[in-house]
Amino acid sequence: TFSTENWKRPRAEVDAIMRLFGKYVLDAFSEVHENRIQLHFLGDRSVFPEKLQKQMAQVEAESTQYQNILNIAVNYGARQEILHAVNQLITAGASRITEQDMDAVLYTAHCPPPDLIVRTGAEMRLSNFLLWQAAYAELYFSDVLWPDYSEQDVDAAVSEFHRRKRRFGGV
Repeated sequence: TFSTENWKRPRAEVDAIMRLFGKYVLDAFSEVHENRIQLHFLGDRSVFPEKLQKQMAQVEAESTQYQNILNIAVNYGARQEILHAVNQLITAGASRITEQDMDAVLYTAHCPPPDLIVRTGAEMRLSNFLLWQAAYAELYFSDVLWPDYSEQDVDAAVSEFHRRKRRFGGV
């Protein structure tokens, strides 16, 4: 939704995105229950106003009972996430770090790695998104911009995913 790099955009654009994000968080209170979604915000929240941080934490807490997980990346950067995780492990006294250790302290510790990552807007890169978690994800690229991404576009991505043979490094 909003990466650490997006702060470099024009101030007016960032302000508009932040207003929309604040409205989305308020709307999420009813949406998570209506759609039975467990909501998680991934990223460094410390840059957001305290009120918005509390609202994000509250909507997450109120949705923990649901099975369907929706992760929304805000002030997120994969490199920063990896550094944050490593520093967390060092602070905890780790002298040797395993993949399982990393998985346990990443922002996505609450869910399995993604099977499918959809990149919209004709971009053909991951753009510092879930670099650790994307190791075995299938990538799908679409020319459609995110705001215009429809149910049919989702269906096309999922259909393409089901046509692929996943080998996870094997034959």
